[in-house]
Amino acid sequence: MRNIINKYGVAIVALAILTAGVVWFFTRPRVEQAPVVKAFFMDVETGEVTVRPITDMPPLENAAGKKTIVRAVMMSTDGGQTKKVAYLMKGIEPGAVGQDELPPGATDMLVRLPEPKSKWVRASTVEGAAVMSHNPFGEGTAAEVVMPE
Repeated sequence: MRNIINKYGVAIVALAILTAGVVWFFTRPRVEQAPVVKAFFMDVETGEVTVRPITDMPPLENAAGKKTIVRAVMMSTDGGQTKKVAYLMKGIEPGAVGQDELPPGATDMLVRLPEPKSKWVRASTVEGAAVMSHNPFGEGTAAEVVMPE
């Protein structure tokens, strides 16, 4: 027995480690991928609403190469059966006017109402808060923000 261990000891240990690795690989618990959370986006030139991963940071390029696709926050009064755009949202482009007013490391978003030609305002301002509290179904109507299914 000692001769076998002296002669094949390294191979036996290597085979044991390899076997343990194979057994672990096939019996380890499987980690399920988290589902990709989706959000509504709208092309402000065409009005087309699409669904994309929420991690996409607007403004995004449309088919013509223009950065006109922004996040659309949708609201509903009936659990998502009827949806309306409450407001639009996009990030402030690097180097944009006024970006140097932010503290280092801070970020801000721009928001606006969905009506054409409405003005983009910073989300962190009083005007931005007014835009984000807009109810497209009318004041006094109970509505909630909805996400794509």
